Amino acid sequence: MDNTWSNAIKLDSPINDDDVFFPIQAKNEDLYYYDISKRKTYYSPSKNGGFPEVQEVEIECGIHGFISPSQDYLLVNARNKEDDERKNDTYVYLRKKMEHEQSQ
Repeated sequence: MDNTWSNAIKLDSPINDDDVFFPIQAKNEDLYYYDISKRKTYYSPSKNGGFPEVQEVEIECGIHGFISPSQDYLLVNARNKEDDERKNDTYVYLRKKMEHEQSQ
């Protein structure tokens, strides 16, 4: 197996306007990432091989997100507010079905 790579190519996307941390791509090529300066998770839908827009993922808390390949759940790390030591725990967000998806 050939283990060579091309030169790095910067994405032409508003993603690069953020402080991107832990990017991960879903099976449909949508890109999720954590912005360390804003302390929020974002995603950019894949459109024609690019990522022309960025949208906030509306979750309560969490960093270092991992989106499932089918985007039906999101795993994050977050401090446990109920723990006096405030240790990090792993949390899961399950994607809610949209009204039009429930009737199918």
